[in-house]
Amino acid sequence: MATASYGGSVVVMSGYSNQTSSGDVTVVTADAGFYGVSGSFAAVTGDSTAGDSGVINLSTGAALHGAGGDVRLSVGTGNSGDGGDLVASAGMTSDEGSVGGGVVVSAGEATAEGSTGGKVAISGGLGSSQHSVDGGNGGDVVVMSGSLTGVTGDSTAGASGGISLATGAAVEGAGGDISLKVGTGSKGDGGDFFVTAGMTTSEGNLGGDVVVSAGQATADGSAGGKVVITAGLGSSEDTEDGGNGGDVVLTGGAALGLNNISDVGGDILVTAGEAAAAFGGNVIVMSGYSKQTSSGDVTVGSADAGFYGASGNLHGLTGDSTFGSSGSIDLTTGASAEGSGGEIRLAVGRGNSRDGGDLLASAGMTTDEGSQGGDAVVNAGEAAGTGSTGGKVIITAGLGSSGSPEDGGNGGDVIVNGGAALGLNNATDVGGDVVVAAGDAAAGYGGSKTSDQGKSGGDVLMTAGEASAEQSVGGKVVITAGPGSSKDSYDGGNGGDMVLSGGLALGQNNMTDMGGDMLISAGEASAASGGSVVVLSGYSNLTSSGD
Repeated sequence: MATASYGGSVVVMSGYSNQTSSGDVTVVTADAGFYGVSGSFAAVTGDSTAGDSGVINLSTGAALHGAGGDVRLSVGTGNSGDGGDLVASAGMTSDEGSVGGGVVVSAGEATAEGSTGGKVAISGGLGSSQHSVDGGNGGDVVVMSGSLTGVTGDSTAGASGGISLATGAAVEGAGGDISLKVGTGSKGDGGDFFVTAGMTTSEGNLGGDVVVSAGQATADGSAGGKVVITAGLGSSEDTEDGGNGGDVVLTGGAALGLNNISDVGGDILVTAGEAAAAFGGNVIVMSGYSKQTSSGDVTVGSADAGFYGASGNLHGLTGDSTFGSSGSIDLTTGASAEGSGGEIRLAVGRGNSRDGGDLLASAGMTTDEGSQGGDAVVNAGEAAGTGSTGGKVIITAGLGSSGSPEDGGNGGDVIVNGGAALGLNNATDVGGDVVVAAGDAAAGYGGSKTSDQGKSGGDVLMTAGEASAEQSVGGKVVITAGPGSSKDSYDGGNGGDMVLSGGLALGQNNMTDMGGDMLISAGEASAASGGSVVVLSGYSNLTSSGD
């Protein structure tokens, strides 16, 4: 002991050898007796009142032509009670503004060519019993912060080390979970959770992928695991402002390169799972439900174009089918109990160069013998309420809206054509009809057929189909007023009138403002007789014919 200077040191050193190994130093407590425990071993530095307490160094020596010696800390085996713990705790400090001691575990550096830095392996204990009822579980690995940093060693020429978190395999039970969780806080924002793949500065190579794969299921009747991504809950029920649920944001990587051909932004691919025999998986995109107000919108759109480009296309396609029907496309707005059903709007965007964009709706073609091509059906909405009216079907050609006195442009045509028949059988291969029928009425008047013309007095042309083959006949134009079809003997109703009127002239000039003519002309013939004009009053089964 010393009263003023340093106390004396204790040095225990094994013997040196000129030719072979130096001696061992073994410090061991003796084995216990039959009823006792073996003695403890303590290596403790003394307390300090003014300076740092002493350091404990466990270090193996350097080797010139061999491997550096191991440092092993191992708890002995027991056969009763829990296994002994191995506890390593860094020092606490009570000094204001200082940092508690760190725990640093570093694997060995490798400086030689082709060598690899050492691993740091942390493994939970093996549940090694093979007992058929309860063989025991593998031990957990629990890593909790203060602040936790797990970093692999840097590399100057090869790849840096990987970090692997893996739970052990289980022969008769479930594989262990891996749980990564940010702790709860009482002030400020919750802690973020970052998963970032590696960047590369090497030309032509790819940045690291982030791959999240659910567990495979190989047993009969089992299902592969789910991948569930759920944004944070806004769990406060406060009526002033309970907070919002968090967003789920999926964004393809930005491309900052300036080549307008090859520097393309990253895609977002959403693909349901394939199936070897049953149906493939569905893709369901649904907006959020609200208990009190409106459900959320679903918006699918391509972004606005840059200055020299075109905006992206929007494709809605069902897959091809070999033996069955290909999938349908349904666009249906929801029913409403107290409001109007939602509209469906198809609108082509405005342009200021070249023709306006077309709106095309084409029913399906079939190559099956004896079958029909698909119908194109447009039905206005039914009105089932008292005093209500069924919806209109309005087909209006485009307006020539320019007011230019030079040439303001024409209004577009409305063209309704029956389908052409390209078959060569003159009995069965008939061109399609054009049928325009006013609506029936159960009690009131049937609907009218009205043809309105433009301001410049456009014509109404009704022309039957041409027949260009030998011995064929051009189509008829048949205009028939509606029958009074009731056979009631008291008043069965009248047949409808046929009214052909020339146009009324309301002008006041008695020389030029003439009413329209009525021209009835039979068809010309190049060789045989021209067509007849037959004007015949109506026949009556019981009384006089008409005048």
